[in-house]
Amino acid sequence: VAGEVAALDEVFEACERDGVRARKVKVDYASHSAQVETIEAELLTALAPVEPTSGRVPFYSTAVGGYLDTATMDAAYWYANLRGQVGFEPAVRALIDGGTGCFLEMSPHPVLTMAVEDTAEACGAARRVKVVGSLRRDEGGLKRFLFSLAEAHTAGVKVDWAVCFAESGARRVELPTYAFQHKRYWPNPRPAAGDPSASGLGRVGHPVLAVALQLADREQWVLTGRLSQETQPWLRDHVAFDLPVAPSTTLVELALAAGRSVGAPLLDELVFEAPLLVPDGAALQVQAIVGAPAADGRRPVTVHTRPDGDQRAESTRHCTGWLAPEDTEPAAVLVGTWPPAGAESLPVDGLYAALAELGLDCGPALHGVRAAWRSGAELYADLALPEEVGAEGFGIHPALFEAALHVGQSAFAAQGAPKLPVAWNGVRLVQTGAARGLVRVIADGDTLRLDVFGEDGMPVLSAGRVVLHDADPAHLEELRRGQSSLYRVDWAPAALAAAKPVRLAALGQAAPGVLDRYADLAGLAQAVDGGAAVPQAVLTVLDTPAGDGPAAVRDAAGQAEELVRHWLAQERLGEAVLVVTARRAVAVVGAEAPEPARAAAWGVLRAAQSAHPGRFLLVDLDGGVEPEWGALLGADEPQLAVRGGQALAPRLTAAPAGPAGRTALTDLDGTVLVTGGGEGTAAALARHLAARHGVRDLLLIDGSGAADGLVEELAQLGARVRVEAPAPERLPAVLESLKRPLRAVVQAGEEPLESAWRLHELTADADLAAFVVSSSFAALLGERPQEHPAALEALVRTRRAAGLPGTVLAWGPRPGEAVPAGTTGLTAERAGELFDQALAADAALLAPVQLDPAELRARARERTLPALLRGLVRLPAKREAAGGSLAQRLAEVPDADREQVVLELVTAQVVAVLGHGADDSIDVERKLKELGLDSMSAVGLRNRLSQATGLSLPVSFVFEHPTPAEIARQLLKLAGSEGAEQPQSAAGDTIGARLRRAAEAGELPASLRRLLDAAAARPVFGSAAELPDRGGALVRLAAGPGRVKVVCVPSYVYVVGSGQEQFVRLAERFEGVRDVLVCALPGFGTELNPGSREAVEEAMAGAVRAAVGDDPFVLVGYSMGGAVARSLAGRLEAGGAALAGVAMIDTPAPDDDPERAERAFAAMLAGILLRERRDVVVDDANWLAMGGYLPLFAGPRPAPAARTLLVRAARPLGGATAADAPRWEDADDLVEVAADHLALIEAEAAATAEAIEKWIEA
Repeated sequence: VAGEVAALDEVFEACERDGVRARKVKVDYASHSAQVETIEAELLTALAPVEPTSGRVPFYSTAVGGYLDTATMDAAYWYANLRGQVGFEPAVRALIDGGTGCFLEMSPHPVLTMAVEDTAEACGAARRVKVVGSLRRDEGGLKRFLFSLAEAHTAGVKVDWAVCFAESGARRVELPTYAFQHKRYWPNPRPAAGDPSASGLGRVGHPVLAVALQLADREQWVLTGRLSQETQPWLRDHVAFDLPVAPSTTLVELALAAGRSVGAPLLDELVFEAPLLVPDGAALQVQAIVGAPAADGRRPVTVHTRPDGDQRAESTRHCTGWLAPEDTEPAAVLVGTWPPAGAESLPVDGLYAALAELGLDCGPALHGVRAAWRSGAELYADLALPEEVGAEGFGIHPALFEAALHVGQSAFAAQGAPKLPVAWNGVRLVQTGAARGLVRVIADGDTLRLDVFGEDGMPVLSAGRVVLHDADPAHLEELRRGQSSLYRVDWAPAALAAAKPVRLAALGQAAPGVLDRYADLAGLAQAVDGGAAVPQAVLTVLDTPAGDGPAAVRDAAGQAEELVRHWLAQERLGEAVLVVTARRAVAVVGAEAPEPARAAAWGVLRAAQSAHPGRFLLVDLDGGVEPEWGALLGADEPQLAVRGGQALAPRLTAAPAGPAGRTALTDLDGTVLVTGGGEGTAAALARHLAARHGVRDLLLIDGSGAADGLVEELAQLGARVRVEAPAPERLPAVLESLKRPLRAVVQAGEEPLESAWRLHELTADADLAAFVVSSSFAALLGERPQEHPAALEALVRTRRAAGLPGTVLAWGPRPGEAVPAGTTGLTAERAGELFDQALAADAALLAPVQLDPAELRARARERTLPALLRGLVRLPAKREAAGGSLAQRLAEVPDADREQVVLELVTAQVVAVLGHGADDSIDVERKLKELGLDSMSAVGLRNRLSQATGLSLPVSFVFEHPTPAEIARQLLKLAGSEGAEQPQSAAGDTIGARLRRAAEAGELPASLRRLLDAAAARPVFGSAAELPDRGGALVRLAAGPGRVKVVCVPSYVYVVGSGQEQFVRLAERFEGVRDVLVCALPGFGTELNPGSREAVEEAMAGAVRAAVGDDPFVLVGYSMGGAVARSLAGRLEAGGAALAGVAMIDTPAPDDDPERAERAFAAMLAGILLRERRDVVVDDANWLAMGGYLPLFAGPRPAPAARTLLVRAARPLGGATAADAPRWEDADDLVEVAADHLALIEAEAAATAEAIEKWIEA
């Protein structure tokens, strides 16, 4: 507001009286207004001496709105600039039209970037044009400036980095020679698009069974597809008896899908023959074969698989059964209360822990049981698919189906022996696509009956009889033998918490950033004796001279042993941790080759860690930035490596299979040298080489004389054998005298390092196909002295870096050797198989070992599992945290720990929604919006929290509690109230279920009249003062600088939570453009219905004025919310609110004929109810609240003074016609959007928002 001072004072005083925020700006005159005319003469005189010239840099003027020759910028120009309006938009448009690709706003508080972006978007150049600021408010330092400079660089601006980094110490560095660290993100791939009809196939529309083919002259069908962990990532979360097996319900679902395709949807019988194994990295071709119908109409069905890509591979038949036509008997509906009165609540965490004890290890995707109860021989449970596991395409998703089976299997857990389904009878799928459900299980001996219902009580699936038998240990062992027992060591990102303060001391040159420094341990001990504080951790450097020979290895190992002895002797240091840092002591990524001497010292320290847990931490550095020592010490990892600023920890993982069949030794033309004696493993490998690989020339190194019998045996296999004593001085002559050249070296036993080193030197110029040395798995774990095995690995990696073959095999226990805990002995036959697999895999370090899964799980529970093996076993704490209601889980947690438990749960869900890694940390006191959570992400977070806690949460919950810490505190309160006795609902007789059935039968108007009668019996509120929250505050869904705010009014029809969630997708379009606020509907969420329309208007008007003040705004009402918004508009206008307009989204027009109005509303509601949205449940209280609103806003109301818009759906719901579409005769503007009633705020919400935004701008 500009004007004379006295007049401005009057305006300012009026603003203060009315509570309007106002501020006086101290200037002599107001620019760009008539006041400038008072200084025209003075300004022209003052600037008259200015003589402008043309500049070299093109100049675009906001005074003229385009390019300007600076020679014309005389006094008259500057007066016009100050007096006239600012042409910022046309000037920017002219720049964009001229090809400008980046705008840099140089300002301590950029305010024009959004305006430039809007102009670029209006020009259709939003993708081409980038806009960058320089500094920001409260971010005025060099860090912000450099960040903006980087933004400009990525936008294509040429940056002189040499000037930027001058005198900073920055320097160019070479890219690492190793590959960058990889981290996998598993998408949910969609089936490849294509036209199967072009190949004579029919599309099935199933996630696994993609196409179908009917054989030409018979009633037989083949349905085929592809299955892998890549296409169905949830399969990774199901491991049975340490086998990557698909849930048994997968086969049942495939058989049901095949039956539906041929008109035989009832699975009368299905008998399992072989489990469906789906290893990581493998893919299977799947075939479901349906035979011709028998006399009784039943059809045979079988399900087969074979490895994908190998048409000649033998197929496996997994199950056989019979399909039958649809049963005419109607499926039973769930009636009565849920859960049944008197049912005993069961801890869900215990259910999954018990299943894991039996060998059924399920990850989060298979944790579908949310709550469980027992009543006699019957079990009941609430089921839900995790948010990231979509049910689309499946009849019933196997993960949800398996959750129902888990409830039944838990009944046998007390017997201590696992029982698996072997046959299914009478399986009937009534409703497809369920993502949630209720299951009732009846156990009878070794059989179960399963009935799955929707949350509305309608039937989903029933299984008349499931037969379970004890698992066969011999068969399981046979299956495990068919799986790989070959492992490698990968370095994976370590889980680091936020760094905590740690009292550190450093020795020698270690950790330059540590202040407390001492020359050596003796100096530290002396300081502690003199009163210095005892450090929690002491850092030192593994200062081993570089070297690569056996002598250097011995010296380095000796130094490391001396360090260990000195450290353990320092009793005055208590339980302090010695942090030993090194460089190039271990191979972490790519082709890194550690120095053998340092590797040997590292091996000594690894063994010391095993003997003295918690006293040593080994860290291999890459020479980059010094790490956060507090974070590394808190990582619960004995070994770490830092590469590129990321902390990595070693994990044993399954080695990928190499090409089957031939190896580097098959039909080798030359001699193979085998060391290790003439018996045991060496003899077994020699036999294997001759028999399996056809090796015809063998040189055996044996000093025991035991090879005599072996020579004759090998001769019978066609091999020529020469035996030599292990005399190092003779070895060169022996190799020189070979009639056929040496082509491979196999060290079969754990021999001295000198032996391998000597062979390495003697064969450096030989054309070797393989150089295999042996170590032990126990040494790899650090449970045995490790200096020689570690040096051997370094030697092999050095060979490979030089282009020579080399592999270390860290063998598990072989015949005649002691069997360490967690492993089982290898037979000679199995050792030969793993030897071949190792040759095919061709890696530097491999561990052929048969692990004992039960023992590993036991050690994991006891927290004694070596860190190297943690990737192979699901830790119980993580598994148990995934199931059960929050109240159930907190019941077992001490009061002091409950808030932390809930906070960890919330943090995990937030991290998952934001797409961060599971081990990433976030600031729990920071607002979710600042962490990157947008309105759509909020829906996902609400869904995840609801599933993880078992609590019913509205979408607005996330907006009302904007930080993870606040969410956790509120969930803790809600979980406490959840523990109280809750009223039970009649699951099959809810209002929603009755309305749905009425809609299906065409009897919805009568059912609605009964709803109105029930709603009339509820208590009412007559004013906002009678409401618990006085009408409810508005929730902000989007924020932006736009002058006109958007205030949304929800529909009172089909309200799931508070109704505010209806506008989440709509608000996305307005983010960064203008504020979007959503009203709550008074009475929803309480036991009170509105007593009158005026009571609703009073409550809502007060909430709106409190939120927007005197700012201009438009009301936007969806569906019946448009009628509320139109009525509310009159109240707001009468109160002086700055209402700029009312937009109604597909709001039915009022009708003077009550019967016709009733029919129209019933048709709309039926269209909503009959949509497949059974995973969305409206509770009885909200239906009754809707009944309270229906009579209040049905009739005509006066039009508001503000302009009105009707956004109409081009496709009416259900069977409605265009004539039934909303027709508001007094609406000022009409826009049609290509969507139906529901899609306007769902799939096509962006188009709806765009229409409203254009209307506001107009």
